[in-house]
Amino acid sequence: MLIKKVPFFIYSMVWYLLEAQVIGIIGIELFPESGFNLRLGYNLLRAEELRIVERRAFAGLSAGFSVKFNYLRLSYSYAKFSTAAASSYFGINIDLQ
Repeated sequence: MLIKKVPFFIYSMVWYLLEAQVIGIIGIELFPESGFNLRLGYNLLRAEELRIVERRAFAGLSAGFSVKFNYLRLSYSYAKFSTAAASSYFGINIDLQ
């Protein structure tokens, strides 16, 4: 009997109580094809702390992807902090074996 591979994995789910509010972080990673994956995350605490009143800034949202070629994996991720700040990360992983 063959078991079908699940195409996604929830890799982090953290919830805690802060000043009578439920604050959490949730992330999901999708594997639509072998050698390729998508990542999406949302940090509720960051979104609340960096919120701008009367303006939607998407603070706390992060996304990324990676692509694998033979012995090389290229990754990119983006995290939004506020309308004035965001970060982008590029990564290269090389399999030396």
